[in-house]
Amino acid sequence: MKTNIKSVVIESMTIPFTISIAGHDDQLVKQLLQQLIQPVQAGLEVVNKRYSTYLEGSLVNDFRNGDDDLLKRDAEFKQVYDACLKAKAITNGYFDPFDDNDLYDPLGYVKGWAIKRLFQTELLPLMKHPEIDGVCFNGGGDLQFAGTGDFKWTIGIEDPKATNQLVASYQLQNGGMATSGYSKRGEHIRVNGAPDLLQVTTYSSSLTKSDIWATAGLAAGEAEFRRLIQANKLTGCFVNQNHQLSYFSGGMITNVE
Repeated sequence: MKTNIKSVVIESMTIPFTISIAGHDDQLVKQLLQQLIQPVQAGLEVVNKRYSTYLEGSLVNDFRNGDDDLLKRDAEFKQVYDACLKAKAITNGYFDPFDDNDLYDPLGYVKGWAIKRLFQTELLPLMKHPEIDGVCFNGGGDLQFAGTGDFKWTIGIEDPKATNQLVASYQLQNGGMATSGYSKRGEHIRVNGAPDLLQVTTYSSSLTKSDIWATAGLAAGEAEFRRLIQANKLTGCFVNQNHQLSYFSGGMITNVE
């Protein structure tokens, strides 16, 4: 039976979040999409209220203002904080959850973490329906997805110099993929030396992991990121300042002319 993909977009954290369901029963797909809107929207809003650096009264801002006891009172807050510190350590400091003023800023971690968590609690259970072939949750180009049988998701990677075109495309069934670059958000990541990477995409089983490494890769610069790719057996692709595309899979790097 033919598989159709239907999607709905939710705005939160100033980012468009897209829920997509692939299936061969259009009525069921439409029904499930509508049922997802409220719990996913609510889940995103809770994350935003707790971890935003822009909202007065968020846990992050309370912590930045000196409420260190949050790490004792709130188990989830401590879990996220510890995960951010671990991410900084495993990336040799290139993923940095502290801003230029050394204030805690977990947003680079929290978005991918929130997508993955809501994917697991709200979308993945839909795969129990035999009429559903795949589910995907995309937040600003970072996505967690799953499929079954012969179904695979086609994931296009935008060209950082021409975002209406693709620089690469993947056919994947399960996992998480994240892309970090300057084409939409400008210079938002502190880099090692002069910026020489335009865009980094990484793929793994977990969007949280992929998001960390995409951010770290952009910050590290090409020479250092090549070393990190090999040492950590990373998979994905990057585009350098000369607009040269390179793929890497399991730590092996292939330059594309």
